[in-house]
Amino acid sequence: MLEIESGGIRWTPGVEADADATVRVRLEVKDFLAIADGNFDGRLAVSSERIELEGDLDLAENLIAWLEPPDA
Repeated sequence: MLEIESGGIRWTPGVEADADATVRVRLEVKDFLAIADGNFDGRLAVSSERIELEGDLDLAENLIAWLEPPDA
């Protein structure tokens, strides 16, 4: 679980809890790195169901945007 608050971010592996947004990633490492490098559009990964979004979709899309470099 990734908790994001104004004071910072906390990652807790293996925890399931109620979430405002859920992002499930089914990417190969090369695809994940391509998104981070700006060579693969995260929205394409969503439309091809390699990334699944649930809950608050605006919030989930903002989480995906964190993976992409600012100039992508």
